Amino acid sequence: MPPQATTLTPGSPMWAKRITGSKIAPILGISPWESPAHIWAVMRGDLPPVETTDAMLRGTIQEDSILWWFFNQLRPDITQTSGEVTITPPDMPRAAANPDAAGVEDGATVYVEAKSVARDNGAWGTPGTDEIPLHYMVQVMWQMHMSHGPDGDNVRRCYVVKHGPYVDQYDYYVVDYSIVHALDITNRVKAFYDTLDDDTACPAPIEL
Repeated sequence: MPPQATTLTPGSPMWAKRITGSKIAPILGISPWESPAHIWAVMRGDLPPVETTDAMLRGTIQEDSILWWFFNQLRPDITQTSGEVTITPPDMPRAAANPDAAGVEDGATVYVEAKSVARDNGAWGTPGTDEIPLHYMVQVMWQMHMSHGPDGDNVRRCYVVKHGPYVDQYDYYVVDYSIVHALDITNRVKAFYDTLDDDTACPAPIEL
């Protein structure tokens, strides 16, 4: 069976219990904003999700314009086929992904992620490469992995579009799918998920 599009609503109580792209970095302990201990408690329902910050709100508001710039100015050769859609692989019912957009490049489906950056902290490398912050790398690798399987789109490339820090600065980066990295992420995430029913298994707090 192919990955299924769902009506799962980001931010809903059901969403909080799913393993989604934005949760991968916290689960792996590489998120700049959230610890494994906090995401563990959130997924169990012991704590509420992280409150929406101004930076998160800015990114949401700017997402459509960033995607428009990518498809119309940076890469008009890529045809946009959808905006944000949530998919769930049949063999991983507790997992999901919701890339910001999908397109077609040379007959193949690609994903596109939009990121709004307010300041240059040196975490982004040369545009056109895969030199993006690690917490975004694992997110998009997870999203591509969710599309793989019989009759799935089997997405093998994701474009990450960065807007900022200057108001007229739009750069894009190219991340290609790696089954080695994707399976490593999946195994580590599954091990984390399997601890959620154990009241004594909360990860050790880390300083962010």
